[in-house]
Order: sequence, then structure tokens, then C-alpha cells
Amino acid sequence: MKGALNRLSRYFSEIPERIDIRNYRFYLVGHVAYHFALTVHSLWLILFTILGVFPLALFNVVSVTVFIICILMNRRGLHMAPTVIGMTEVVAHQVFACHLIGLGSGFQLYILVVSLYPFIMPAWKNWIKGALFISSLAGYLFIQVVISGQPVVHRLNEDLVFWLMVSNIVFSFICLGIWGTYFNFAVYKTEELLDAEHAKSEHLLLNILPAPIAARLKENEAVISDRFPDASILFADLVGFTRFSERMPPDELVAVLNTYFSAFDKLVEEHGLEKIKTIGDAYMVAAGVPEPDPDHAQKICLFALDLLQALKRCNLELGHALELR
Repeated sequence: MKGALNRLSRYFSEIPERIDIRNYRFYLVGHVAYHFALTVHSLWLILFTILGVFPLALFNVVSVTVFIICILMNRRGLHMAPTVIGMTEVVAHQVFACHLIGLGSGFQLYILVVSLYPFIMPAWKNWIKGALFISSLAGYLFIQVVISGQPVVHRLNEDLVFWLMVSNIVFSFICLGIWGTYFNFAVYKTEELLDAEHAKSEHLLLNILPAPIAARLKENEAVISDRFPDASILFADLVGFTRFSERMPPDELVAVLNTYFSAFDKLVEEHGLEKIKTIGDAYMVAAGVPEPDPDHAQKICLFALDLLQALKRCNLELGHALELR
């Protein structure tokens, strides 16, 4: 039971890989909306078949098929087509239902609910959103102005009509609540993923450029270069590394380099220096940039001495005998 609930929870909260990160909230809202519509129309199909209102029962057969198609299209990353198809079905369905069994059933309320739907979907052209909204408005006005003055085609028991109205009010509010909850969840999830992607890009940028330069670049400064008349640069590389690397699988070699260079990176921070780059087994560090420092030469020399000690510690840890040039 618990496993089934977990799978159900994942089905309504996870996003297929083909869905672009910018469309997560649209996918999730559509996903739950189409499943809710599928469930409600399936219940109506059973109810109207039992009551003998066969025109509505047949309409619900079509509706169930429509929303299964909408679910499949949404999962493939298509959002506009199922929105147009789904909203068209809802408006047409409620007009037909009110025509057959009257406005007392409360079916017209679903048109008010779906009229909000285009405005929480992707940034399509405004005329598309406007057309969907006006179509909903036209359907609702048609029910209130035209159908309300016509006799009921299929008269049901008054108590049954009353409970239909109550259930439709409840379902309408449930639908709005689910949409609101899922839209909030989807927006939060999208923002969380975008924050993670932003953090990755920031980390990548800081690996390439010094923090002050990266900050200036992000502020769109035209010129980000500076002149430093005095600075010290240290180049270090592992002696005999080419022969050493020939005896080791690539993944193990990367792990070994990571151990050495991580120790070196820690020393860079401790001495307040600027790591420029690594090229294979070569390591490049600067002192006196990007902030001028009159003691740059002394700092880079002290760093070099500590670098040799760090190398010895890594050699002991890994069981190697590498040397620095």
C-alpha cells in the first residue's frame, strides 16, 4: 500500500526529462487538471448511464477520450494544444448539460473555473489567451441568456438536481484549490531548480575568473581589464606525470589529481592568493592580483614552500612519490 502511494505521489510531482525547466509549472498544473477532469467525467459517465440520460453519457465517453489525449500530449511537452482542446470540451460540455437538465444542476460553474486556465499557462500570444477567455465568457452568457429561458429537455428528480448542484459546487472549488496548490508547488519547484542552475553557473564562472572580475562582468562593464605593474606568478607541475599517467586508468588518474589540487586550492585560500587555472598536471597561481598587494612576492614564496609540504602529505596518503617542478 505504501509503495503504491509513493508511486502515485511521484506520478503527480515528478516531471519527465523531456519537459523544459521553464515549462515545469505548466506541465504540473496541466497534469493534475487533466487527471481531475478525467476522474470527474468518468463519474458522470457512470451516473448518467445509470440515470438513463444517454446523450450526456455518450458525451462523457467523448470527454474521457479527450482528457486521456490531453494527458498524453502534456507528458510529451505539448501544452497549448491540450489547453485549447480541454477548454473547448469543458465549455461545450457544460452548455450541452445545462441544455439537457437545466441550470439548477450547476454545471455552468465549471466554465468560470476554466476561464482562469489560459492565464496560468505559458507566455503564448495574448490573442490566444484572450480568445480562450472570450470563448468561456460566450459559453457562460449563452447558458444564462439563452438556455435559462428554455424548457428542460430531460427533467430529473428535484432532489437529484439539488445534489448535482452541490457536488458541482464542491468539485469546482476542489478544482480551484488543486490548481492553486499545484501552481504554487510548481512555481516553487521551478524556482528551486533555477536557483540550482544559477549556482552551477556562478561556480563555473568563479572557476574561470577571479570573483571581482566576475562581478564586474555580470554588471556588463565594457572594460574589465586592469593594469598591475607589480605581481608574482607561480607555475608548478608534477614531475614525470606523463609516464605516471600511462600506468593508471583515466578515472583513477582524475581522482589522484583532484586530491593533490584540492590540497593546493586550500593553500591558495589560506594565503589569500588567486588561482588562475590548471592545465593537465600544471597549476598556476597569482599574487598581487586582482587586488594590488605590496607583499606579493613574499606571499607567493611562502605559498610555494607550503605547496611542497602539501605534496608530501598527499604522497603519503596516496602512496605515490610525485615531485613538483
